[in-house]
Amino acid sequence: GKYSVFPTGKLHIREAKQQDGFRSYRCQTKHRLTGETKQSSAGQLIVTESHSTVPPRITHREEEVKVQLGEIAFLPCAAEAYPVPTHRWYKQESGRTNAIVSSQRVFLMGGL
Repeated sequence: GKYSVFPTGKLHIREAKQQDGFRSYRCQTKHRLTGETKQSSAGQLIVTESHSTVPPRITHREEEVKVQLGEIAFLPCAAEAYPVPTHRWYKQESGRTNAIVSSQRVFLMGGL
């Protein structure tokens, strides 16, 4: 989808367009046990035109992710560039670097 929310609470909007700047955005949190909610003040996105090539820059990544055996591990890697960058994941096994491809166990979400 167009919107992704990271476990840190960050909102990522893919392929921002001028009309995205006409909306206001706010965050609401909810305590899992008490149900108490808090809401941020509204913020607005400012969308500008990029007139030149901008090299990729990593904007969000996790150095270490802990997960319980059998749970889903979420490894975010967000980058920005112009034009929009592509993402590829690799893993190191037995001293070799291998590309990760989507499978029943691995789901690569494009554009994050």
